[in-house]
Amino acid sequence: MMTNNPLPISAIILTYNEEDNIHRTLIALKRVDEVIVIDSDSSDKTKQIVKEYPNATLYVRSFDNMRNQWNYGHTAAKHDWVLSLDADYLVSENLLNEIAQLDLTKDGYAAPFRYCIYGHPLRSAVLPPRIVFYNRHKSTYIQDGHTQRLTVDGDVGKLSNYVLHDDRKSLNRWLWSQQIYSAQESIKLNESGVSLSFVDHLRKKTFLTPFIIFFYCLFWKGGIWEGRKGMFYAIQRLYAETILVMRIMDHKISQANTDHKQPK
Repeated sequence: MMTNNPLPISAIILTYNEEDNIHRTLIALKRVDEVIVIDSDSSDKTKQIVKEYPNATLYVRSFDNMRNQWNYGHTAAKHDWVLSLDADYLVSENLLNEIAQLDLTKDGYAAPFRYCIYGHPLRSAVLPPRIVFYNRHKSTYIQDGHTQRLTVDGDVGKLSNYVLHDDRKSLNRWLWSQQIYSAQESIKLNESGVSLSFVDHLRKKTFLTPFIIFFYCLFWKGGIWEGRKGMFYAIQRLYAETILVMRIMDHKISQANTDHKQPK
């Protein structure tokens, strides 16, 4: 049976100009005892919105990389167990209830994700599970391309309830973000000695990856049956993958041209 007592965990959220998302995210966390928002000095209404929530504490930290932002959040948390969320991640009451009933025999717990287009969860999205709830004393973030990866020193369990990835920012903001993300991802993919996933290896070896991802989302995952929203998501993935593959090809061509000009 659930009580009205606050859930004794610390939720950590990173923000930068998230006025279109942060209210929905925070209102879903009203029963969480402590919400820590690490803001990269937003210029919109994000900071004002955060201050409206009595269980939320705002920290403004100049952005250097995702790893350091998250790890800084660990130092600010008062509880051992952390729920890590992006500003466009929504948690349900069912997920919070599931967390409240955990016996905490693991050191971290991964949740499945559903990608949303204007609030509509898609079946055709390709978001993998992610560790969102963990013991901060046994966990740390490392940089991984444009984003971060959490490493947990111990066993990881599974949560059954979904986290919704529901970004309501403008299309222009999304397009701008892809330019930055692809540049950072291409640096990782072009580094030597970096452990890469199967998809990353595919990106480096063939220019067909964008089309493979597009048809995978649209037909194999059934996006075509989700109407315009499914088509929109497939085109999003096509666009993001195309920019990344172009950056990889640009690096290879530029490197080959440089090598060709070197005196022998």
